[in-house]
Amino acid sequence: MSYMRFCVMDVGQGSANYIELCESDDSLTAAAIIDVGSEQWKTTAGRPSAAVIAGRLKEMTGGAVLDAVILSHSDSDHINLISSLLEYFDTPRTKSPTKPVLTIKKIIFGGDFGKYQKGKAVNYLNQLKEYRPRGQEEIITRLGSDFSSFKEKKSSWKPLVRVGGKIDLWALSANTTAEKIPLVGRKRLRAELPDGGFAINTRSIVTVAIFAGRTIIATGDATGLSLAHCNELLAREDVRDKLGAAAYMLTLPHHGSDTTTYDLTGSGESDAGKGVVEEFCSWVKAETISASAGERSTFRHPSARVIKDFGANLRPYPQYFDPALEASHQHFYTAYFPERSLTVSSSKAKPAGAGWPPSESWYTVRTTENVYTTDYFAEVPHTPIPIAFPWEAREDGESAFKPPPPRAISWGFIVRQDGTTALEVVRERTSANAEYWAAVEAVHGPLPSEGFVVVPSAPPTDGGPAESSSGPLPEPEPEPPDYEPPSPPPPPSRLRQLP
Repeated sequence: MSYMRFCVMDVGQGSANYIELCESDDSLTAAAIIDVGSEQWKTTAGRPSAAVIAGRLKEMTGGAVLDAVILSHSDSDHINLISSLLEYFDTPRTKSPTKPVLTIKKIIFGGDFGKYQKGKAVNYLNQLKEYRPRGQEEIITRLGSDFSSFKEKKSSWKPLVRVGGKIDLWALSANTTAEKIPLVGRKRLRAELPDGGFAINTRSIVTVAIFAGRTIIATGDATGLSLAHCNELLAREDVRDKLGAAAYMLTLPHHGSDTTTYDLTGSGESDAGKGVVEEFCSWVKAETISASAGERSTFRHPSARVIKDFGANLRPYPQYFDPALEASHQHFYTAYFPERSLTVSSSKAKPAGAGWPPSESWYTVRTTENVYTTDYFAEVPHTPIPIAFPWEAREDGESAFKPPPPRAISWGFIVRQDGTTALEVVRERTSANAEYWAAVEAVHGPLPSEGFVVVPSAPPTDGGPAESSSGPLPEPEPEPPDYEPPSPPPPPSRLRQLP
């Protein structure tokens, strides 16, 4: 039985989505990429991730082939790992190759061609073009203004590409412009967007991957205006029928940024922008959400506000339990929380109006909900670490967790040919984190002793099903101990975990 693995990879501040089609014997038969870039941790996370993709492609049956490279838009943190990936391969026209040969069949991009030129380096699109099949000259496609694969009648719909003949990649929205988008009350925006960062993000391709009737949506750096374009299409019953009743997974727009997700004009959030997000979430009904981001002083994502709004329809059963929290069916995530934004409960009385967190910043919290961030566990976490998702926080005094959680995680969202799903975690196994691996093997049994290891979805301890058909898992409600200020937890490893 074949399956799709959609990897949201740890690249620090950036985005890299790697798609595989594998067979029942786990052999890799086809692959594609949606964005591949990194900033902030490019050396420690981005480049190693590119190396891991290259390693996987070298294992491909019949030789290394990418059926498609889709670049949502031209921001560096979505494209600047292209050179790092390509350096592992020779082109199909190399006369005497000394490296494995990589063939790229199709390149699709959003935005303007010229903006893929960064500094003195060769335009990233032209770098990719060198890996085109022998005898083929043109493989680059720029999607038109206000493009959608579903714009015309259903009889004319065609996917952007079919990966391995089984995974269809579609553009829900691409190269959005202001003049085409109807908003609340059918009002329209000004005809032109300023040619700045907001406009570049607005033109992001919102890519839909469909396999075995299940849908994954990669939003790039979509803005509120991009989502308004999506809503115009999702209002059509034929489009909703194609995408299914609920998306299995959605990547949060612009890494979960609230400064652009609710923005329709490039001048800040508005009530109309909030309405657009609410409508989009009501159409998509994402069962799981993910955010690829890294803490950076000038950015505040993933925002807890965005996680809350896009998490309104999450499936109730967690697809992953952290080994440090396995008994409670929980895992961690890290997000940016405004000061005193949440009500908080604990075993000790709180002053009237008291809230959490104590100050505006990134915080690591625990949850049983299906929200997964690549920036997983804060390097120096605030204490205590409450349970939150994220409209309420509950303190129970826990602060030190064993085994120490990883600093960052890559997530592999699995869709099998029968439509069932699972979630994998990929970590590097070294002698430095023996305690973690002992806990993992206590749940899963023996695993490879070194290198990058795929950790399956943790099975439920109550005997319930681990598949998408599972029923709700009640959140455990242990009697909290008397609250005492906890001592700081031991710092987790600084090594970022990569696929």
